[in-house]
Amino acid sequence: MQFFGITLYNGTYADFLTQIFSVKKPTLVFTPNPEIFYRAYHDEEFMNILQKATYNVPDGNGLYVASMMQEGKGFFASGWHTFFDKKNTYAKYGELIKGSDLTRDIFESASKKPKNILVIDRKNSVAKNDLERRKIEMQQHLGEILEKKFP
Repeated sequence: MQFFGITLYNGTYADFLTQIFSVKKPTLVFTPNPEIFYRAYHDEEFMNILQKATYNVPDGNGLYVASMMQEGKGFFASGWHTFFDKKNTYAKYGELIKGSDLTRDIFESASKKPKNILVIDRKNSVAKNDLERRKIEMQQHLGEILEKKFP
């Protein structure tokens, strides 16, 4: 899948974890969803940040729907394939990799074999709309929670 010149990782979640656990250099991973691409489309600086990622992985079913629609499928057919034909959808576009699952799995792995990990949270973000404001509020204590769970 590709949106606005940004190619998303096309593979399995297990393969992705294997890749990022074996890197020897700093790696920048983003988990864009449709809202992230929407913001990046309207915010050049944010788009430039996404373009610098080592990996952008698909975090949102809407990305599959949009990708199929770009290929000429209708909205309802795209939605049907996304939600009811996941095996073929993931085989073609790569598996859904949720940022929350990825963060948990990275930290669980690092707790067994220490690694240097930097997680950038939204604590000091400036919300551009009500949805972003609510997300920021929910993530205010993310760093503290991760520190307690994964010392």
